[in-house]
Amino acid sequence: MNRLIALILPLALFAAWYLAGEHAGIPSILLPPPKMVASSFAELFETGALWQHIGMSAFRTLSGFGLASAVGIGLGVFTALEKRVHHDPIGVLGVFRPVNHRHIADMLPVTLVGCQIVERRRIGKGGVLPHRRVEILLSAE
Repeated sequence: MNRLIALILPLALFAAWYLAGEHAGIPSILLPPPKMVASSFAELFETGALWQHIGMSAFRTLSGFGLASAVGIGLGVFTALEKRVHHDPIGVLGVFRPVNHRHIADMLPVTLVGCQIVERRRIGKGGVLPHRRVEILLSAE
């Protein structure tokens, strides 16, 4: 049964992609049809540009990972060695401490409003996310 699902699911997804891309009227900028993707891939492969793009993407990915690792390890060592920073929960590095999972859920509406994804009037007091702690967090703005 699992082998059948493993065979049918990719075929169904490809068929849905084909139908949506070719016949649903979705602009190709949003969902390029498989034929366009295959021709672009072949063109990039033939001209050698594909490897250049892969190399640039790999470079950006590894550079970002390396920079994030260096900063993270440096801050971790600094926090572990500096006793004042290690024991100060309100300090600058206190922002990076692990957060209780319940508080992460409370920060979602604040993030939505801060990034201007959702209007402030739609959150709290019967809005999209009516929650007492959310109202307190937003009233602190």
